[in-house]
Amino acid sequence: MISFQFQYRPFIDVSIGHEFFDSSVLSQMNVVPDARTEYWLRKLNMVFKCDAHSFKLLVDHTAQDAFWMKVKHLSELNLGFWISYKTPYFRNVTANTSLELNQFFLLDNSNTKSNKLHASDFASESEWIDGMDSADELGIDAEVQDASGHSLDTLTEGLVYVKTESGLEKKLQLPDRGVRYPIGYVFLRFDKDQIESIGTSIRRGEGIPGYDYEVAFQAREVTWKYILQSKYSIDLKKTHIKSESHKVTFSGPDAEPHRSGMETFSFQSKVPLKLSEFSEFHFQLTEKSGKSADKILIKRLPVPRVDSLIMDNTSNKLLAQINVNL
Repeated sequence: MISFQFQYRPFIDVSIGHEFFDSSVLSQMNVVPDARTEYWLRKLNMVFKCDAHSFKLLVDHTAQDAFWMKVKHLSELNLGFWISYKTPYFRNVTANTSLELNQFFLLDNSNTKSNKLHASDFASESEWIDGMDSADELGIDAEVQDASGHSLDTLTEGLVYVKTESGLEKKLQLPDRGVRYPIGYVFLRFDKDQIESIGTSIRRGEGIPGYDYEVAFQAREVTWKYILQSKYSIDLKKTHIKSESHKVTFSGPDAEPHRSGMETFSFQSKVPLKLSEFSEFHFQLTEKSGKSADKILIKRLPVPRVDSLIMDNTSNKLLAQINVNL
């Protein structure tokens, strides 16, 4: 009789968090195993699964001996996963992210002292890596190796090493399949000692061990700039932005040139403010009057959208620009 009893438990569990999102960040992302990892999923009878906060590789513990027989002769096991965002705006809201579309985060488990897949508390510039679309970007005599150090006749997606005069340089070979808006690559390497520890755990009756990892992205902080225009008889020179927080103040109003010819004024936050899906900041637009209390024009000003970032030509810094029509 065929048995249909399974006990799938996590072999690998990678949680992903982002300060910008109040909801699950993975609802805004896609995680896709690379081609080599898909091979190992089939070979080792593992199941790839995503939930609200993490992605997992599940293994059947009722077949742990069969799993061990397939991995025990390996010198290493390398697994890779593409992380992509569902829109082009992940880089806008994420701190320490390159705005160059050919630079990505390489998130790996080389830090043995922590379960974080990056050197600091959050993914940062130290994890940046350049990407390649094809072999055309390399010289005709360039030597390319895979993550295990084997020479490659043809490029395969994922982490590769390009031999240069100064040594081996890490690169990411981008997939030729539909991974839209990639932002990073999770690379998990299990060496011979780690593979041996799997066998030891099974022999002790403890089953296949689980490996938990963490990826954390930090929300970007930028200057907020409100651009005000009015079609009505509002004297924008007399407007003021009030904040519930005494630590946040705005400069302005400053006259702004505008191609429409309409009277336009701006306010800028004096300190960078953190971007958030649902911002904690509460700003009011008021108009000074001769009476004791200012007139409230807008009870709650809008917060920046994910597509609101611009490069300020004067300061050469990113600004979150919010247009307000009165």
